[in-house]
Amino acid sequence: MVWPVTLQRTVLLKQTIHAPPEAVLTLLHDPDVLFSTSPLITNVSPDSPQASNSSYTVTDTISFAGLFNFKTKYKCWLDLLEDGVNTKVAAGFGTTLKGQYRVKAVLEGEATELSDEAVVESVFFMLPYILSTFTAAHKSALEVLAAKAENRSSRPPVNHLDTSFPHLWATVTTLVVIVYYVLPKLHIPSYMIIAAALVLLYWFNTASDPYGLSHLSLNKLPGDNADSPPRTEWLNMGFWKDTDIFPEACEGEMGSQQNAFRANSHVALCVKLIDAARCQNGDHILDVGHGTGESLMLLLSGTSSPRPSNVTGITSLPVHHHRSQDRVNVLLSSLPRPRPEVDLHLGDAVCQRAQADHPLDASSPKLFDRILALDCAYHFNTRCDFLRQAYPKLAPGGRIALADICFDARMLQSRRLWFLASVVRLLPAHNIVSGEDYVSQMKEMGYVDVELEDISAYVFPGFVRFLKARGLGWSWLPSKVIEGLLQSMTAIQAVYIRGWEERSAPKPHTVYRIEIQAHVRSWQMWRRYSEFDDLHTEISKAVGSPPPASLPPKHKFSFIRARTDEKLLEERRSGLEGYLRAILSAKEDQWRESFAFKDFLGVPVSRQGGGPPTQFTSATWLDEHIELQTRIRAVRADINKRDALSDRGDVGGSHKANVTAKAKLAGLSPRISTLEKGLEELALSGISEGELQRRTDMVARLRDDHEKLTRMVTVARQTSRPSAGTSSMPVPETDREALLGVNVFKPVTRVFGAQPKETEQTRPLDDHGIFGLQQVQMQQQDQELSQLSTILHRQKQLGIAIGNEIVSQNEVLDDLLNEVDRVGGKLTTTNRQLNRLG
Repeated sequence: MVWPVTLQRTVLLKQTIHAPPEAVLTLLHDPDVLFSTSPLITNVSPDSPQASNSSYTVTDTISFAGLFNFKTKYKCWLDLLEDGVNTKVAAGFGTTLKGQYRVKAVLEGEATELSDEAVVESVFFMLPYILSTFTAAHKSALEVLAAKAENRSSRPPVNHLDTSFPHLWATVTTLVVIVYYVLPKLHIPSYMIIAAALVLLYWFNTASDPYGLSHLSLNKLPGDNADSPPRTEWLNMGFWKDTDIFPEACEGEMGSQQNAFRANSHVALCVKLIDAARCQNGDHILDVGHGTGESLMLLLSGTSSPRPSNVTGITSLPVHHHRSQDRVNVLLSSLPRPRPEVDLHLGDAVCQRAQADHPLDASSPKLFDRILALDCAYHFNTRCDFLRQAYPKLAPGGRIALADICFDARMLQSRRLWFLASVVRLLPAHNIVSGEDYVSQMKEMGYVDVELEDISAYVFPGFVRFLKARGLGWSWLPSKVIEGLLQSMTAIQAVYIRGWEERSAPKPHTVYRIEIQAHVRSWQMWRRYSEFDDLHTEISKAVGSPPPASLPPKHKFSFIRARTDEKLLEERRSGLEGYLRAILSAKEDQWRESFAFKDFLGVPVSRQGGGPPTQFTSATWLDEHIELQTRIRAVRADINKRDALSDRGDVGGSHKANVTAKAKLAGLSPRISTLEKGLEELALSGISEGELQRRTDMVARLRDDHEKLTRMVTVARQTSRPSAGTSSMPVPETDREALLGVNVFKPVTRVFGAQPKETEQTRPLDDHGIFGLQQVQMQQQDQELSQLSTILHRQKQLGIAIGNEIVSQNEVLDDLLNEVDRVGGKLTTTNRQLNRLG
């Protein structure tokens, strides 16, 4: 069972006991004492008399919501160790618990730190209640153990109100989310909405670990073994530009050099953050909120960024910390010396009290050249405290880079923001600030050269598309939540046209500045009058009726009036603003909900079902074509990499490159078909014949490239490399003559031109592969000849038409000359008559 049916969360509790470690160990190793500390356990029956690794049947009495009690039985195993006890529990509802009690001497052996770490796994609707009950009971148990070890009497009762209150809070918040937020947004059965809202809100209010390891399934690529771990473990929303693969959006498509990567169109979120920090070789880097360590692996490997000499990491989730430590240790063992120094910490990003081992503790002498926070700072409590503590820890010339969330200043009082902060608790209320306040706060702390870049259009829509494509579980709950956030951020509240400016390229024209205000952000677009005219035509054809207002007409004498005529420009600005406002305020939403209108205003549009767009404007059609071209180039690069690795004998790397190429190639064919259908719709909207033919040729080339690459990734490859124990020396000619004789018949052949040479493209192929490649090339040549023939035929027709036009123009010129001669004769006659009168 996997997320969201079952969830796994980690709980870590610590207790300082003023007693020697030996005394605490003695209590832990006594099962009667250990079980008696729990306020829930009412009966224990041993299943085995062994002293180590013993099993027991335990009975708990649990209070539900403070209204009634019920009993439950479960199996418990104890494994006594030198420094503590390991526990394992198997209970009902598929609930399992793996715990570790560990004893550590502190204060020079005069006191003991007792840690209780447990990994709890259960069905999603039971886990919040189990966690709240477990945490309350174990806090009480640790206090009882401390009292026994210190020879004092204390057994605080379990506060059932504390464990039941979250249920009441969850009920209230569920009603709020159903009435206010979910029902207007979704079209799914009410019982599914109630269940989803209950789980989501209850989880946010009771669980200490909102992430766990559920993100591992997001990193699976098409064709990966479902039982094997993913190749990457990214945990961020990604930068979805020219890609629809989650690891690429989170990490990026790597280049060997940083400068080469900056020129690559696949600039993903992690590498974009590293690039913004301007990391250099030998840096000391602090990575805050690193998840299960994928960003650490990227920094340490140095494949797409400069390699640091020292990396410090900190995360607040124990399961992430331990997994990161294990993964980093494996990577470091494979790196050549000298290896970077790595220091990972478990704790909150904000140093809450004096902690000498915390990276941001004021007493720590360690400084950092770069501090990175990838898609996590909005969770910090609070972000300002983190930034304030991080500033003095930056070395001279150091930089801090954050991928974070901020809002438009005019939308900070939005009820949706209050809902996110106070009810859902998605982020602390102190972290809801505008972009301007974000920058000013950092400058007040002492930061200089603060730069803010808005990339939300490349984050939320792509992440929603990806989640929807994951199917049940990811599609109808998490994607709806994020899509609701996206809609709340991009739902248009007002539109203004504030001014205009003159531009000289490609030729002199006027563009108007459109300001769009949404719930929590605002942006601006520049459009010229001809684009408004195209918009009017497109939405009229898409909807079937014209918008409720007309465009301001062109002035009758505008061709002779200056483009800087203030009165003319103001009239047009006012008319265009009224046109857009009429569409927004219309009772029917068919015009403002059209794809063309949203695209015109730059509203991020989420593609339904995670697939390609089904509607195109002239500009978005070209954008989709560029995206497909980029994807085809990426596939070709992977195939070349596969061939190069195969030549070097790296079978595993060659297979991995081929699988990556197949994953990127998947889904291209339907997108090309959609692009072709979109071109047919554009043809009906009045696109010129020449442009239509050009785009038809572009689609044909895409399809040819796709078919060629499909054959190349599926062609059978056979290598003829010699084995380790086989000699590759050529056979001497004397041995050949001894075997075959000296009078060996050698057929006479005639070779025209130079001897054919092996190429990089044919070298890794066998006979069948070369034959298939030849067939593909011949078909491509035939298609290119056919296209060339069509072009030549069209050129011929154009030549004939031009010739006919020239003949017609010559006839007109002849008539004009005759008319000139006739008028000249009349003028001569008139002059003679005037001379006679004179």
